Amino acid sequence: MLQLGITAIDEVLPHIRDLSLALSHYPNMPSSYTGIQTVKDWEQKMSSMAASDNMSDDQTRQLKLDLDAAC
Repeated sequence: MLQLGITAIDEVLPHIRDLSLALSHYPNMPSSYTGIQTVKDWEQKMSSMAASDNMSDDQTRQLKLDLDAAC
């Protein structure tokens, strides 16, 4: 979504929540994996924003970088 320029919180947040849920239920996740906390941090940030808000260019770039680093 971010690659397509979709930055509205009400469109991005449900996918971040889905990702967080999927990661937390992954059966063989190593305890050293920090990606779960990264996604939860972004979920918390976005949850405090209004649905009609858009992520700034800086936020979008940082989220892309954080998700790429979590892979």
